[in-house]
Amino acid sequence: MSSALCACSCASSATPCNAATWSCPRTSSPSTSASASGPCTMAPSASRAAASTSSRRGSASPSRSCGSRPAGLWTAWAGAHSAPNTTSTPPTNGYAVRFSLMNTPALGRAEGAAPAARFFSAILTMRQFLAACRILGLGALALAVLVLGAGSCRPAARPQKAEPRSSRALPAEVMRAVLVPSYEQRTAYSGELQSRRRSMLGFELGGRVQALLVDEGELVREGQPLARLDPRSREALLQQSSAQLAAESAVLKELSRGARSEIRDGARAQVAELVAQLRLAEIQLARRQREKGEGIAAQARVDEGLAKRDALAARLRQARSRLAELENGTRPERLAAQRARVDALSAQQRQLQLDVERCQLRSPFAGRIASRYLDEGRVVRPGEPVFELVESGQLEARIGVPQQRVAQFRVGSEHALRVGSTQCKARIRSLSPIVDPRTRTVTVIFELEAEETLRPGASARLLATRTVASPGFWLPTSALSKGIRGLWSCYVLVPQKDSGAHRIERRELELLHTSGERVFVRGSLRSGELVVRSGIHRFVAGQVAVPRLRQD
Repeated sequence: MSSALCACSCASSATPCNAATWSCPRTSSPSTSASASGPCTMAPSASRAAASTSSRRGSASPSRSCGSRPAGLWTAWAGAHSAPNTTSTPPTNGYAVRFSLMNTPALGRAEGAAPAARFFSAILTMRQFLAACRILGLGALALAVLVLGAGSCRPAARPQKAEPRSSRALPAEVMRAVLVPSYEQRTAYSGELQSRRRSMLGFELGGRVQALLVDEGELVREGQPLARLDPRSREALLQQSSAQLAAESAVLKELSRGARSEIRDGARAQVAELVAQLRLAEIQLARRQREKGEGIAAQARVDEGLAKRDALAARLRQARSRLAELENGTRPERLAAQRARVDALSAQQRQLQLDVERCQLRSPFAGRIASRYLDEGRVVRPGEPVFELVESGQLEARIGVPQQRVAQFRVGSEHALRVGSTQCKARIRSLSPIVDPRTRTVTVIFELEAEETLRPGASARLLATRTVASPGFWLPTSALSKGIRGLWSCYVLVPQKDSGAHRIERRELELLHTSGERVFVRGSLRSGELVVRSGIHRFVAGQVAVPRLRQD
């Protein structure tokens, strides 16, 4: 057995143990060695002999042996587990590590030793333990080198034939890019449905509301009474005016027809009587004047005759004028004045009649009562709203359109409108001549037939289509990925001439228009190329893929 495998306290010294005497060179006798350093047992028989010798000599410390078989199991144990009767001196470094070779037959045979001392029969210093570990590590390294060298001596394995690239390529669903010269852009403009006629109804006069004849939501016909004011005061004024008009009308009628024949005959008789009286007065006056000249009559009698003659002459002139008036009829000036008085009273009567009629509120057109604003008994002012009436016939839609798009709308043209879920056709009735200052749009007025599902105030959308002359491609949105600088990109499969496989390349695109799940793009894409339409997250540029063409 080589002394290099000894693991006793002299393992780190320059001089190895003496295999013939089983003692360390630093001791002079086996007994001294056993008590100081401990003998090195190189064989099981030697270990048993040394243990017997130590037992016969009555040594206080157990024999420390190191095994020579590498198959043993080394076990570490703390110094506190050693036997209390052990008198061996610990190593000079202050701690010890105990190891025992479990397969050593001499273990546990020492007489008088504690069980721990019999199990752990060797004490090594830390420096000796590290030296043993270095030796074991060098051995393991040498073994590894031998194993690697033996493996390198084996014949090289035959390289396997690489599988073709196409067998490892991912399948890609593709479509063929088709260049189109233009695209249609559909734009929706919003507006509101309105009744063609809509009125806030109220009384033209003030007064107390006597009755409301309709309620909200009711359909009314044109001219139907809706509400009524108290008319009694205006009816009384109307009766008074009617009486005055009747009186003045009778006077005018009399003046227009002239005097009756009896009156004219009486006037003629009066004239004839006055003529006779005047003639008599003149005869009497002439007689009195002759008598005065003869000195028979006084001057007083002559003066009385003169006065009587003059009075009768005046009365005759008046009677003749009256007779001429009766015979000629009423003067035109007087007839005109009387007619004016009659016309004034007639106008007053008509006004009062209208006031009485205006005490009743009527529907100006057929429609539906949208709102009611007051109840019976309220005193209202002239023009105060009572009802809101909307026409129940045709509807109109007022939709604002940008100024640059007005040119494509013509009066009389038909367009499609969408009101909620209902789509209907409408005709342009007129275009507003001004621009709305708030929205900066031009109002386009559409007229459409009223339906049960359409209500005034609902939102209406105008769907307009415009053709944009710009070449490009229609692609699904699933074929695009976000690019840089505001652009988008797609993947195309380009066939390789040498291998026949398809390699993925990137194409930068500009997005022009979006329509549902499709987009219209232009860019570096060429007509006829195979575009990956879905699952683009599985591919990168330069990757090999197998195309699966899908025709829409």
